[in-house]
Amino acid sequence: MRKRRETSKVVLAVVLVVCFVFTGIIIYGWLVLDRTDAAGLAGVVLAPAATAIGFYAWKAKAENQIKLKKRYGISNKNELEE
Repeated sequence: MRKRRETSKVVLAVVLVVCFVFTGIIIYGWLVLDRTDAAGLAGVVLAPAATAIGFYAWKAKAENQIKLKKRYGISNKNELEE
């Protein structure tokens, strides 16, 4: 039986692939076609990638806190180290 993939992981992977493909196209245009606006375009294209990474990190942290609370009855990792 196949293991079900989390939707957030699929979305993260798709967003990152699309953003980096577009960034590669922009860099190609900058180097070959001498586009002066390439840096601005790259920033616009990479912003959703940064947002997706930030959201995924936030979501993973929240899930880990829930797991810690269920397993050990604590609310954060600092209590586990004490």
